[in-house]
Amino acid sequence: MSTTVEVFKKGDTGLSAYEFAVEGGYTGTEQQFIDGLVNSAEYASNAAVSASAALQSEQNASASEIQTGLDAIATNADRVQTGLDVIASAADRVQTGLDAIATAADRVQTGLDVVQTGEDRTQTGLDKIATNADRVQTGLDVSASAADRVQTGLDAIATAADRVQTGLDVVSSAQSAADALAANSSDEIEFSMSMSYRY
Repeated sequence: MSTTVEVFKKGDTGLSAYEFAVEGGYTGTEQQFIDGLVNSAEYASNAAVSASAALQSEQNASASEIQTGLDAIATNADRVQTGLDVIASAADRVQTGLDAIATAADRVQTGLDVVQTGEDRTQTGLDKIATNADRVQTGLDVSASAADRVQTGLDAIATAADRVQTGLDVVSSAQSAADALAANSSDEIEFSMSMSYRY
């Protein structure tokens, strides 16, 4: 490796690097100092190259690991998206089921309303039947009352007929008595006349 010694020459003002080193306690020759600097530079250069290579390798490894991580993240993101799609599809199915349940509930409610309407109509019909039955019963009561009155009238007529019959019987008895009396009177008159003839 070529080295330029010009940098170690004494400048116009001040001390050289070697002189600063001697003042600082360095005991070697100037050539030894220069060789040491050259070796140090080579070591530093090699170390820099190794460090750069290691850094590049580490960067490559890190980039590969980062890419692998990004790929894994992308894969997981795809899986998450697939899961979300499955969840969304399941949610749609659940919503469809809920809609079907709501429709069935509406139909059940409609059926219950129809049944309630039928029950209301049945109750109305029963109320009308009960009202007509009450009217029939009232008519029967009126008929029974009229029948009672007719019976009372018939009883009164029978009583009157009995009285008429009694009167007729009385008249008949009176007529019989009158006839008997008349007959007796005629006999007495005839007897009296016959007696008068004798005298």
